[in-house]
Amino acid sequence: MAGTTHISRDALQAQALALLETHPVLLIAGPAGSGKSAVAKSILAQLRKDSFCLAFRAEEFAEPYIDKTLLFASVTAARLTGLLSGQHRNIS
Repeated sequence: MAGTTHISRDALQAQALALLETHPVLLIAGPAGSGKSAVAKSILAQLRKDSFCLAFRAEEFAEPYIDKTLLFASVTAARLTGLLSGQHRNIS
């Protein structure tokens, strides 16, 4: 039945959450259909409710630099800094 299969990703989630304690960016990559979105959603569900997340699809990175991708998504540096300023990590 479609949509009823659950694959336990507890170890992967624990590793990702541990990495987020010391790294401000986590990249989840893999082939189409490998469960990247499901992993990201399960990790996000465990983060603090006041955490902020940016998620992009691979095709949104047609530009060579993140600043151009953010500009294309109408996210200015000032807006991004404002959004991230409430995070529990320092931003620079």
